[in-house]
Amino acid sequence: MTEITSRLATLAAGVVTIAFAVLSAWFYIELRELRVEHAGTVQQLATKTESNGVLKSQLATSQSDLAAMTDAAGKSSASVVLFASQAGAAQAAASEAKAKAVQQSAGYQKQIDALTERIDSSTNQPETCDAALDRLRGTL
Repeated sequence: MTEITSRLATLAAGVVTIAFAVLSAWFYIELRELRVEHAGTVQQLATKTESNGVLKSQLATSQSDLAAMTDAAGKSSASVVLFASQAGAAQAAASEAKAKAVQQSAGYQKQIDALTERIDSSTNQPETCDAALDRLRGTL
């Protein structure tokens, strides 16, 4: 019986050894697959980290560009407001100058009319055209 027991024990040990060998081979294959998968995941993570860095850099550049454009727009807006106020002041000055010119023109026309009447009047002593023009020039 010892021999059968010994053989059964040897057989059992062989089966267990084969089972452990198969299980070890399976674990080894699974481990290799996991290592390959892990390496791929690490590579993807590195790529995404690099991509995120590029995106962050682009975002910072875009924010800087936006700040510069906002500043330029503010300056342009201030320039437009200043130009509009200067244009308004120039229009007011032009209107004032036009009114003054109309007023002076009316005064000159009165003087011309008065001199013309004086020259044409039969009650006044005749005067030469040159003297009348000299007086007109003097009043202007």
